[in-house]
Amino acid sequence: MIFLFAMTAIVCGQVTVNNQFSVKLDISDPIPSERFAEKELKHYLGEIFGTTDAVLNRKSGPSIILRHDKSLGLEEFRITADNSGNIVITGGRIRGVLYGTYYFLDRKLGVHWYSPYDEYVPTAKSITVTGLPYIGKSIYEARLMLGHQDRASKLWQTRNLLSTNAVINNPIEEFGEVSIFAPPNACHGLHKIVPPAKYHKHPEFFALINGKRRDPLKVSVGMDYCLTNPGLIEATIKECREYLKKAPYATYISIQEGDGTIGNCECEPCQKLRKACGNRESARWVYFANKVSEALKDEFPKVKFLIFAYTASKAPPTNIKANDNVAVQLCAWGNHRGKPYAHYHNKNGNTLLRQLKAWKEVCPNILIWDYTYTFSDSFLQTPDILLNIDNIKSFAEFGANGFFPEDNYPIVIANGIPFKSWLLARAMWNPDECDGEKLEEMFCMEYFGKEAGKYVLEYYRNIRKVHHKQGLVAFTGGGAIGNAAFERPEVTAYSLKLFNQALAAAKGNRYYTRRIKETMIPVKYRALVDYQKVKPLANLKETPQELADDIIHYLMGKQKSPYLYNYYNIYIKKVNQLIHGATIKADTNRRYGMNRPALAFDGKIATCWHAGVANGWIQIEFDEKRPIQRITTCFYKGSGSVTIDYQIDGSFDGETWFPMVKRNVSKWNPAYYYHFTDIKLDQIIEAKYIRTTIHKMMYELRTGVYRPNDAMLQEQWFNLKELPKDIFSKERIRR
Repeated sequence: MIFLFAMTAIVCGQVTVNNQFSVKLDISDPIPSERFAEKELKHYLGEIFGTTDAVLNRKSGPSIILRHDKSLGLEEFRITADNSGNIVITGGRIRGVLYGTYYFLDRKLGVHWYSPYDEYVPTAKSITVTGLPYIGKSIYEARLMLGHQDRASKLWQTRNLLSTNAVINNPIEEFGEVSIFAPPNACHGLHKIVPPAKYHKHPEFFALINGKRRDPLKVSVGMDYCLTNPGLIEATIKECREYLKKAPYATYISIQEGDGTIGNCECEPCQKLRKACGNRESARWVYFANKVSEALKDEFPKVKFLIFAYTASKAPPTNIKANDNVAVQLCAWGNHRGKPYAHYHNKNGNTLLRQLKAWKEVCPNILIWDYTYTFSDSFLQTPDILLNIDNIKSFAEFGANGFFPEDNYPIVIANGIPFKSWLLARAMWNPDECDGEKLEEMFCMEYFGKEAGKYVLEYYRNIRKVHHKQGLVAFTGGGAIGNAAFERPEVTAYSLKLFNQALAAAKGNRYYTRRIKETMIPVKYRALVDYQKVKPLANLKETPQELADDIIHYLMGKQKSPYLYNYYNIYIKKVNQLIHGATIKADTNRRYGMNRPALAFDGKIATCWHAGVANGWIQIEFDEKRPIQRITTCFYKGSGSVTIDYQIDGSFDGETWFPMVKRNVSKWNPAYYYHFTDIKLDQIIEAKYIRTTIHKMMYELRTGVYRPNDAMLQEQWFNLKELPKDIFSKERIRR
């Protein structure tokens, strides 16, 4: 009977764990991460089952056994059941045993680490563990995420099976931390490896643009290099060698371009190479990486030399292949996130996946840099968090080897955080193991409690349903573009109702209450943005000041972190701007992120309405008809708008319109910083609504080359007696 029971456990792949299971570290000379795995396993078995120390340390009886197998990789593990009914977690070094332990606690026993400070631990008499044996190997070699470098944040990343994200100067051995990125940088590395300050006496290292070498002492992270220059290549090899000696576990070293680089070095060798390879800027980077990687492959056989496919270098080259020890990080910069990238409505998402497929033909090692938040609008609600699973799956299917979602965790509780960050980490291990709707429900029930969680779950489901019904809404780094349905006043009013019900259900539980209030911040922010419309729909009793105070109170608490002090000060200023604008009745057909229409009429030239695309209209509504004789419109800053095709109309009811300023094209006066018009009407015209329509804005990319620009209105005044001095600033935009 004992034999049959053991065989059943193996055949059925299940073992029932209870408070009689001990923990055995069956490793002769365990390393710190393996000892820590034993400690964590004992702690959580005690929390779940009430297992006593006497049982946990017992030598006989059923056990969870930790073992090392040198044939397994850095993070690989196996979870099996043996003939005696024991569970065996076997892992490689340095993190295999630890990751196997966390996978077992999370996926098999139900312990979930939702944030560095919030965990869910079930209590049970017994739990049946199924799905054994399990082979633990992620689909991605690199699973990266932004985060603090404090112990709690690092532990959260480790417990959720993420790779070390950055260059680690003080690794925590218990967590098995190693620097998979060699110093000096985890990205934009070349300007640190060949720093302009050190090599400024070699102007030939730097890009030739408009007939001049870039001044190395005037540009840092945006520095462009002459990538075919033999001296630059030799200097890079020399510097990389020294950095790699300091990082024995490094998988990658960043020799990537900087941020905001212009590219396209005009020297003859660079241009010749570019033209021979499909006229692609990326060819220069592949050539450069090949030269560096070839020189160092024997000394550092496990290292990959990482370059970007980013902005100008995003499209893959032709007629050139990358070495096996070169890696390319393809950036999803500017791609729309309203639908999964593979969705047939997401055209530029489809283009991104085609670029990934084409890059895979050029280079065997591809990392993805995705933008899973809107860094210019950190209080944006995320209408469809679950699409991240689809994207992570698509990238893997197209051959990506690693994934980095640039997110703002744990900077703010917005953009769907902490649910989104937890889900991203989980999906990076294996998206095929992720049922998004089930995980969403589990999160809400555990993080907010069952009584309150059902209301937050309805909030997530509702904004996703509204979003899906509308179709594709574009999201980029700056926020939502257009009039997103999930941001409409009636949806915001319903969301407020759901959160208030959740707060009532959680009354008396300070943990659930805190989490609900934090998750509610983006909804309160949205109510403040559209206060005039949301107030009657939601029967809001709070004033704009009171709504703002709730948000600012939260931000002030976060200011305690020196790292976040300036970040939150910026957002406190933005929230205060909303208080002033809450009394302004303004509307638009298109908006971009935080740049709402009221900001074009708030009396402050520094704030603006931004359409996010090349055209759009914006209007203001007065409390009553107003006589208008002069309209002063500040459109944009300097050379950002050389010509503007626009018109201004008036209305009494917001439906029937009459011309006030006929359609015409305004040209920027380069003597002034701002592009503005000051129109004195031939006669006084009464209007209750005034609408400005921008048909097209053009800017000068470089001498004689013009491109469309986004429609923007900095400020509009009516019946001014004298023009604001700010308009006449002779400060120039840096080209």
